[in-house]
Amino acid sequence: AIYSGRKWTMAGNLIEKNIIHNVGSLNPVGKEVWMVYWDDVLSGNTMNNNILIGNPNREDIRGLQLAQGPFNNVYNNTFVGGTWYKEKTMVSIENTDNLKMYNNIFYAQSGNSLIYNEAGTNLDFNYNCWYHPSSSLPSLEGSKSFKSDPLFVLNNGTLEGDYTLQNNSPCLNVGL
Repeated sequence: AIYSGRKWTMAGNLIEKNIIHNVGSLNPVGKEVWMVYWDDVLSGNTMNNNILIGNPNREDIRGLQLAQGPFNNVYNNTFVGGTWYKEKTMVSIENTDNLKMYNNIFYAQSGNSLIYNEAGTNLDFNYNCWYHPSSSLPSLEGSKSFKSDPLFVLNNGTLEGDYTLQNNSPCLNVGL
C-alpha cells in the first residue's frame, strides 16, 4: 500500500491518520505484500495515528516492514486482525537501527508472533499494548510495555470494526 526507500535523502516523511486494509487483493496468493514498507536506508520518518487491518483471507501479508533505515518513529498506531506473513508477524524489523515504537496497539488472534527482528539494534519499545492469546510479550518490549486485551468497542478484524478503545481499556492514558 505504501512504499518508500532506497535513498537516505528521503527523510522526514509522515504517514498519518490512515486506515490501511484489504491489502493484497490484486496480488497472487503467495506473493508477499506489505501494508507499509520502509526500504533500504529510509531514515528519519514517522508513522503516526494509523490503523492497519490485516487481510483475514491471506497469509502472505506483512503489516509494517522496516529494512535497514535508522532513526524512524512509529507512534500511536493500531495493528489488528488478519494472519501476518514472515513468521506470521505484524512488524518485521531487518537491520534497522535507532527505531522508536511508542504507544502502539498490536492485536492478533492468529499467527506465531507479533514482531520479527533480524539484527535490529538500539530499538526503543515503550508504552505498547501487545495482545495475542497464545504468545508472550515480544523480547523487544520496553520496560513500560504490557500484554493485555485493549478492549476495542467492536473488534471483528474487518474495516467495519470500531477500534476505538472502551472507557475501561488498559491502553488508555498509559503512553506518552
